[in-house]
Amino acid sequence: PFPFLFGRNRQPDANPFALDSFFFFQEDVSDLIATGTCGQVAAFFAESIQGVGGTVTLADGYLKHVYATVRAAGGLCIADEVQAGFGRTGTHYWGFETHGVVPDIVTMAKGIGNGLPLA
Repeated sequence: PFPFLFGRNRQPDANPFALDSFFFFQEDVSDLIATGTCGQVAAFFAESIQGVGGTVTLADGYLKHVYATVRAAGGLCIADEVQAGFGRTGTHYWGFETHGVVPDIVTMAKGIGNGLPLA
């Protein structure tokens, strides 16, 4: 589950994370692992910036806490950098760097060649 509340981002100057705490979303991941699995997970995939359906950034600290939760359950943390990677976030080369995390695996695709074939 990603910290995105349907409809809240459609209001002028809306903050989709305007809840008391973003830990609500991290708790969703913990609950899902506890009730929907045997207590172990294989992996957690996440885009550092949700690029489909608008540009939605994750709450500060979300990935850090979810990565810890997933790793405690034996899972790998995978950063999907197909849309946000290769300097597209403006401040960092990889989108996950803006969250202060280090994934176990990074996925990348079209941006690696900047529109040119690599082979």
